[in-house]
Amino acid sequence: MGAPLIIISPPQFQDNLQDVLPTLPNADEYFLLRWLRARNFGLQKSEDMLRKHIEFRKQQDLDNILNWQPSEPPRRS
Repeated sequence: MGAPLIIISPPQFQDNLQDVLPTLPNADEYFLLRWLRARNFGLQKSEDMLRKHIEFRKQQDLDNILNWQPSEPPRRS
């Protein structure tokens, strides 16, 4: 068996995402590679999917989910 194959995400993919990468907690090579693999290394489809994921996280406020407090339950009379 030979040495393991190491694949890094293409610089173009990283360049296209420079506006959103700082907002992600773990935007390393392996994180980006997961998105590329999910779309069979199609750069545009991977970028679209990642941007939709980021938008979903913002809409659902998922970065603050651990701080969520349930509302007071209604009291019966």
